[in-house]
This record gives sequence, C-alpha cells and structure tokens, in this order.
Amino acid sequence: MADVQLENGYTKIANELLDAIQQFQFTQNQFKLLMALWRHTYGWNRKECEFSLSFIESVTYLDRKRVNETLKALIQNNVIQEVESGSARKTKVVRFNKNYDEWTIKRYKSSGVLPTSSQSATSGEITTSSSGVMTTSGSGQSATHKRNIKKNIKYIAAANNACEEPTGGVPTTEIVQLPNGSVGQIPGNSSNAYQQIRDRYMELAGIGGFDVNPKDREYIKELLSYDIDIEKALSWLEECFADFKPKHSRDKINSFGYCLPKILDKHFAEKEADKNGQKVYQYRRSYGRSTGKGKSVEQAYRELEEARRAWGG
Repeated sequence: MADVQLENGYTKIANELLDAIQQFQFTQNQFKLLMALWRHTYGWNRKECEFSLSFIESVTYLDRKRVNETLKALIQNNVIQEVESGSARKTKVVRFNKNYDEWTIKRYKSSGVLPTSSQSATSGEITTSSSGVMTTSGSGQSATHKRNIKKNIKYIAAANNACEEPTGGVPTTEIVQLPNGSVGQIPGNSSNAYQQIRDRYMELAGIGGFDVNPKDREYIKELLSYDIDIEKALSWLEECFADFKPKHSRDKINSFGYCLPKILDKHFAEKEADKNGQKVYQYRRSYGRSTGKGKSVEQAYRELEEARRAWGG
C-alpha cells in the first residue's frame, strides 16, 4: 500500500493555473510532460530545470518518439519555453510559461465548468441550468464520456464544499494562519526541511525521479532528528560533495548514508565548540564514523607534552 503523505513533500501550484489549464485541449501526453515539469521546477522551488528526452522518458514512461513530439508541440505552442538549447554535450533547459494568455493551444468552448479529458469541441458541452443543476447537451457522446462528465460534476461539488470548510484540515492550498500559530500550508517545518535536504541531495548526486530510495529517506529523517539547523545542514551537504575525491570515472556518492556521519560530525563539533568556547577535532575512520567524542586543542597539546616527556624530550 502506498504511503502518500504531505509530510514527504508536496508541490505548490497556483489555484488560478489549475483552473485555467482545464480550458485548453491538452492531450494526455502533454499533461504528463507538464506534470513532470512542474514536479521538477515548482517542486524544487525553482522556475527552470534541465529537461532531457531520456529524463522525460524515465518519469513519464513514454517512448522517445512520443516524448520528442509532445515536447516539441508544447514549445511551439508557447506552453514550455526553451531557456537553453540542447546539444550532444549539453542538456536542454526549459521553464513553464505560466502566462496562459500566451498559449496557442486550442481552447474548449466556454461552458463555465471544467471539461472532461475526452470531451472535444464538437462532442457536446456541459451546461448549467438556472437552478444550478449541471446537464449535458449534444449527441454522439459515448458511455465513457458521460461517466467522465458525472465524475467531473462530483469533483467540482467536492471542491466547492472543501473551499467552504474551515482551515486546519488543509482543504485548500492557500497560505493561512494555522491553529498552532504557524503560517503556511502544513503545521511545522519538518516536511519542508526534509524536502529541502532531499531535493538538494538528489540534485548534487544527479538522481532523477521524484524521491530517494527508502534507506536514504531514513538517513535524512535520522539527520533531522538531531534538530540540526537546515541552512547549515545544506551547506555541510554541499561541502561533502565538494570534498569528495573520486578514484575513477564511475566513483561517486551513491547514498545519503555517506554524507550523514560527515554532517553529524560537523554539527556536534560546532555544538561542543559553542559549549566550551574552543574548536573540537574529530578523529574519523576510513569509512566515515567517529572514533570517539573528540579532543580539544588543549587536550591534544597536553597529550603531546606527556608523550615528549615519556621519551625524555
């Protein structure tokens, strides 16, 4: 059973954009590419990203031909904008054009409600009577089409009811003042901290997809259990990659478990230094674990002096 929780990360999309995109006749493949792009731009709190054909294949499960045709169509219709052209040595960089008035994708006929995915401009429209009841008109509608319309009506009704509920159960994506005093979509900041650490690690390690593996998820949660400062953790994570010296072309950091002890060493060294007012050094074994609580400069000098005396120096 899938364990889908907001605490594991979420992507912020403007409600206006979600409403507006329903007015356009996007194909299923175009929707898949847009969701992938949103996930890897807005999902990482950025406006543009590298978007290679092979990467799109891996996250949408479409074949190369479909990916190429779909991406080209979205760029031609000004839904996706090319920031940097791709080449044999350089990956294409794109961004989503949120100004939907500039899109040249064909719109559905105005009906006042969201069209279904199988509805075409000539297959009939959804209309609303004066009493507020939604009905369908037109001929030639398939049974699947009618079922989709009914589902769409239920979806709209549920969405309207959710918007009328009080915040706290997070029925909307608006920024609100929550009962615990925090401001945002979700109480607390643990999910945001997890997402920042995870996304930065995936970016540094060159990991595609939507999430890290289960082991790395546990490593990140373990790191956050130490109440570590998020900005320092991100900085130390970057230092971990910067200091890594590969022995060959295929040698790289494959697990957050490699970074975890290094970040914790810096965290506890800093805490001890703040406590004692002096710098603390950690001795480490080759596989990255601490061999002890660490020695202060004063203790190291004292032991060095004792050793000198022992040898008659």
